[in-house]
Amino acid sequence: MLDILYSLPARLARVRAAPLVDERERYLQLCADRGHNLKALRKISWLLFLAVTHVPLNTGTIDSRTIKQAAERHRVHIQRTARGRRCASSRRLLISTATRFFRFIGRLAPSASRRIPLESRIYAEMDLDTKERALSACIPSIHRAQGASWRRKPALMDFLRTL
Repeated sequence: MLDILYSLPARLARVRAAPLVDERERYLQLCADRGHNLKALRKISWLLFLAVTHVPLNTGTIDSRTIKQAAERHRVHIQRTARGRRCASSRRLLISTATRFFRFIGRLAPSASRRIPLESRIYAEMDLDTKERALSACIPSIHRAQGASWRRKPALMDFLRTL
């Protein structure tokens, strides 16, 4: 696949000298099978080249934080389109392409950071549900005990503040 994308021998040699050349070729073939044109495949190939040369590959798995740090260290510039419009954010494009590539080859570490906020939301919702049940059980008895003017009484407001 790299032979088709690069015609200059020096550029082809530089791209082939980068690490994970077989994996990059397989990923590019997958992208070609999904219908990407040659221009898109060249861009993906260049982004993969940047990813494997700037992300430290000495560890077994690579987490998304390492990919983001590598993208921030390296200035990525993608040329403007023919109409003069700007392309999508180059850094985000590099991060998403590298993330998909490392997931494809099985070296992306699972992200556990998403589980913690969801877990705290669930516990907060359970706590709120418990407080609502306690409040709904107390209001009728307070209303009956204090008569029609229960909203004006500070005892109810003090009780509600304790929840």
